[in-house]
Amino acid sequence: QYAMKAASHDLKGLIRYYTVINQEPELRGKLHVPLMALIDYMGFRLIAISVLPISKSTLKYGSCDGGVTVHADDPELNRYMEIAGRAMNLKGHLVGINPADSKFIYAPVDIEGHKGQDGRYYVLDYARTFPPERPSAAARNRKGIILYNLLRPEFVQRCQPLSSDAFTVWGRNDPEKNTHNNEVTNATKQLLNLIPVFANQLNRGQIQGEELVEKVDLIELVHNAGINVRHLGILRHHCNKNYRRMILVEMLARVVKGQIQKILRDTIRSTADSSSLNPADSFSSEDKPKRVIVDILNVILGGSDKTATVEKYWKNDVKFYLHNQFENSLFLEENDPEYDLRQSLKSGDNANTDDFSKLLLRILEISGIELTPSCMEDISKEDVRR
Repeated sequence: QYAMKAASHDLKGLIRYYTVINQEPELRGKLHVPLMALIDYMGFRLIAISVLPISKSTLKYGSCDGGVTVHADDPELNRYMEIAGRAMNLKGHLVGINPADSKFIYAPVDIEGHKGQDGRYYVLDYARTFPPERPSAAARNRKGIILYNLLRPEFVQRCQPLSSDAFTVWGRNDPEKNTHNNEVTNATKQLLNLIPVFANQLNRGQIQGEELVEKVDLIELVHNAGINVRHLGILRHHCNKNYRRMILVEMLARVVKGQIQKILRDTIRSTADSSSLNPADSFSSEDKPKRVIVDILNVILGGSDKTATVEKYWKNDVKFYLHNQFENSLFLEENDPEYDLRQSLKSGDNANTDDFSKLLLRILEISGIELTPSCMEDISKEDVRR
């Protein structure tokens, strides 16, 4: 899961650098980024990146060895990186494992700036472009949490400049490290204080205008506000009942996507032939991964089915996954071991209608799963729980 998040952060960082390069006249045509795509396949995520004319010897900025050696060797590239960093509201700071080799940069220590063999300047490795969020007490013991739970670029843009290496071992030799850490702590508090304000604006219709709640692109609104998806649980506690259901559908869809990816990975690994170069070849046919996905969806969409597996999923299992992924995701009543979480998907006062069709459609959308046209037609006409 964290590896997938790192890949997403890498693409997000690239997009931000690309945007800044095109916005800043001094950077346009001077600083370059590669092509990049994320590929999700059988539960795995791959990063595809164009081949650049670079090598270890062309590295002029940042570090490729975990901060043991840090570069800021080319004055022209240093200036370009400072311009880009300031444009993203990143604070310059001292980094390096060894005090004698520390360098002052405007990016995370593991960024790489190269003067390519073609004479052009390239920047890559963007996964930690943006500063970490100070971990909550509940998340503090999760190993490496500050490497993955980053502040969104939209939020960073509205804060005072922040260090990408706050709270990391790479910034420990900076005399200003406590200041950097305190600034990120204050920014995190500011973010958490923003959530109820944003919820109130949602409830009052001050963000989406006159659009119906069902038509709102929730994640786009949340991201534009600078709020991370991992805080949807906190946001849900401040929203009205319509948005609570919408947020629950989004959280459940993301949990299910993670479950499908993990089960596919585990299935591939458990059946892989050690001599196969491609673990996906271990599937004897396309039917096996399809069967895995169908089995999961049947449990999730079990509806009124009273089988033990379905009951256990909605009363216990899915709550564990939600709590693990979204802090403070459920209300007190929902946390009761006897409470069936399907009840929270009921639409308003009508106990005969629910959001299961919306949940299924959202799972399909974010997981890249395609159903047959006839199945999709059935979903559009009636309750998917049969």
